[in-house]
Amino acid sequence: TPQTRTTYDCDTVQIWGTPTYKDVVRAVIRAEVSETEEFGLINDYNAARAGLLDEEEAEKAEAAYTAHLHRVAEIKAMVKADLGEGN
Repeated sequence: TPQTRTTYDCDTVQIWGTPTYKDVVRAVIRAEVSETEEFGLINDYNAARAGLLDEEEAEKAEAAYTAHLHRVAEIKAMVKADLGEGN
């Protein structure tokens, strides 16, 4: 007879010391995007806003940065929920 098995897939980060909201958020973001990649998103977005990119590049830069900001908001909400009320 077939059996049902529950499995979980999760990502982990390692933090030394007492985990705080800021430390956990930073660790999760850095696990997904390096500082260099994040600065690249910001710089491309600013270049687009300053009119330094052609229309297609500007749209891509703005979409990529907006997606990043949405992901950061999701991470913050997830960490807040995971840490509970006391954070």
